[in-house]
Amino acid sequence: MKFNLTRKTGIVLMLIGLAMQFLNIITYIYWEIDIDIPGALIFVIGLIIMVVRWKKH
Repeated sequence: MKFNLTRKTGIVLMLIGLAMQFLNIITYIYWEIDIDIPGALIFVIGLIIMVVRWKKH
């Protein structure tokens, strides 16, 4: 299976990273698990994919 890195993929990753930032409040209150750094990394990876693919088209 081939996985194409498109602008849509970058936007989806950015949305997942943003959702993880909001879920961080819940996970930290109930389970004391801090997921803001992985969420930020996913957001940045999505942003990089989107910017790189935007310039190629």
